[in-house]
Amino acid sequence: MRFSAFALVAAVLAAPNAHAGRAIRVGAAADEVKVGQEAPEPTRGVFKLAVVAVQGRRLGKNDAAHLARYLSRQTRREVEAEVFSDYDAAANSLVEKRADVAWLPPLQGYNVKLGGARPVAKLTREGRDYQLPVIFNHMKSAPTSLKELNHVRAAWVNRNSATGYVFAAAKLDAENVPFKAFDAQEFLGSHEAVCKAVASGKADVGATFVDDRGPREPLQLDGCAQTIGKRKSSDLRVLAVGERVPSDAFFTRKGLSEPDRKLLEGALLDMARASEGRRLLEKFLRADGLAPCGDDDFNPVQRALEAASAWDR
Repeated sequence: MRFSAFALVAAVLAAPNAHAGRAIRVGAAADEVKVGQEAPEPTRGVFKLAVVAVQGRRLGKNDAAHLARYLSRQTRREVEAEVFSDYDAAANSLVEKRADVAWLPPLQGYNVKLGGARPVAKLTREGRDYQLPVIFNHMKSAPTSLKELNHVRAAWVNRNSATGYVFAAAKLDAENVPFKAFDAQEFLGSHEAVCKAVASGKADVGATFVDDRGPREPLQLDGCAQTIGKRKSSDLRVLAVGERVPSDAFFTRKGLSEPDRKLLEGALLDMARASEGRRLLEKFLRADGLAPCGDDDFNPVQRALEAASAWDR
């Protein structure tokens, strides 16, 4: 397989640090993405589902088994779920064809797409298929805008986190905030750790996400409220809002037969139409629906990766 040089941008951003997961194993060699042609596969009797159990979005073995049983009834095929400890591992399982369908956030989704996987369904929350990335600080801190940042300490999630780093770095690049304005930058591994660091004063700024509730509702730091609680997060304020981050999505692997892909796509998109499906979405994925998803949904990810790479030098 041959991929564009840009296909490695996410791997470059995933430079070694104590908390980042493995970079997705994709290659880069040409100016355009070219995925090798393979012979069509026969339909499968058993589907393999890859999901992730992580802080703030807990999805354990029992939960994954519930989701697998539901999809099995909908597709009338056996569905086996494997729970991974991080998104990169789940993404690699899809690229390496150990999984047929996987639930992934936007950066890992963008990478598996370059590896030949196909987006089929994106999560929606209150009808929205995106979240807003924000840079935030403590109410007691002096800076009230990005332009005022100077000699500050930053806390990020990890270099593979869309809302916890990449889209924040892209916003800093767009606002011409120099890299040297930061005396220290730490990658703490979770939104909870970032929110705690800023709330306690160990860091001056951090990045997380908010749900867009419309122009009449003030922005709430949902990434912090969901992890450290509403009371502590109320002491924090939004400094800046970045470009919309596409929602998490389900992807099917390269080479999966078209009938199998359509079967999985239909089962996923129908989840919000059945009471059991809606309960699964709300309990396990913090979502209220699934909508069709295509390649264009990930254009913001490409722009953000390019900008973040330019800023983080």
